[in-house]
Amino acid sequence: MSSKSKRIYILGDDEIQHLYALPKLSLDEKDIFFTLNNAEMKVFEEMNAVATKIHFVLQYGYFKIKQRLFEYNYDSVKDDLEYINQRYALGAKLGQSILINARKRDNNKKILNLGGFSEFGIGNNQQVVQYAISLASRLINHATIFTELITYLNNQKIIVPPYTVMQDLITMVINIEERRLGNIINEHLPKQLEITLMEMLLSGKDLNLTSFKKIPKNFKYMAFRGELIKGENFKEAYYFAKKFLQKASISEY
Repeated sequence: MSSKSKRIYILGDDEIQHLYALPKLSLDEKDIFFTLNNAEMKVFEEMNAVATKIHFVLQYGYFKIKQRLFEYNYDSVKDDLEYINQRYALGAKLGQSILINARKRDNNKKILNLGGFSEFGIGNNQQVVQYAISLASRLINHATIFTELITYLNNQKIIVPPYTVMQDLITMVINIEERRLGNIINEHLPKQLEITLMEMLLSGKDLNLTSFKKIPKNFKYMAFRGELIKGENFKEAYYFAKKFLQKASISEY
């Protein structure tokens, strides 16, 4: 998926690293995640090439942790390859060729099948986009949209795509939502109220948008008088906003 719009900022480098980086496993974690159950062992034993067997255990172990299919070089996974080679007594001569010779694409398909997962964009693209649009209509924080979308993908057993794809998707649906709201405003906003709202945005006087945030200084007559004047000035905008929120089907919060 591509987007002509500039990608929005969603996550910091540390957050991206946490989500997308290769797992770093302790020995105890290797014992857990590189262990195959009966169904997995059956698939493993049907493989002929040792390189393919090692890659299968490695990739599936990482998949169990992050529900992602990784690409990596020999040096970045050397310790895990050595563990798997010894654990399953495969007797492989480890080196760069061990990953080159593995049937990685076939292994990835087997892993998805065992886990009941599907790749992003294969028969589910429209489904995911529609859900992302619904998120953009009720959430304003980009990171929250991202997190909710990750949860949805995991629940639907869809592989989380690369970060840039997620950026493009969220950028696209936010732009769609902004255009939708803009069209509703253009269609229903009275001209005089548009002028009033622009004055509120640009005004440096007391009756502007920031005055909504101000709490009366006290309970004296003049303070209450000021609140009444504010309410009267903003009454038309308030009633329009109530109708607009209902028409636009967005959160009031």
